[in-house]
Amino acid sequence: NVVIDQEMLDSAKVYTDYVREKGKGKEVSLEDRVDLSFIDPELFGTNDAAIIEPFGTLEVIDLKYGKGVPVEAVENPQLLYYATGIAHGGEFSQVRMTIVQPRAEHPDGPIRSWTVDMDRIRAFEKELKVAVDATRVKEPKFNPSTEACRWCLGKATCPALKSKAL
Repeated sequence: NVVIDQEMLDSAKVYTDYVREKGKGKEVSLEDRVDLSFIDPELFGTNDAAIIEPFGTLEVIDLKYGKGVPVEAVENPQLLYYATGIAHGGEFSQVRMTIVQPRAEHPDGPIRSWTVDMDRIRAFEKELKVAVDATRVKEPKFNPSTEACRWCLGKATCPALKSKAL
């Protein structure tokens, strides 16, 4: 029951054109499961696209269809998460993380990238492990904030958010 209109087609074309152009002659991974069980057995995800160039650049690409909130590529935890999983066990000189968000107004345009060396990916792996371990304690600490709670499905009944509001 989804109506596919011209705006949706145009937005999808921006994304597919980018992936096709950047992926020419390289290995392209689409909608593949990303395994992070080396950090925790329950960690995984599904990445939109990755362009894999062993001993070169790994590019992790995420399509964002929303237009209300522009998504930044720099220090984007979702992109870092996928990059960590895909890069694990591989040999890459750098990782480029790209957001394709055709419908959102952004000063850098609809396609934004951030490139880091492997040291940043290894540092994020450690940060992620600490964060996961913090959720496994008997009484985990909640840190409600506008950004952290924006899309949370549990905010209506969250005691930490209620306490902060009071």
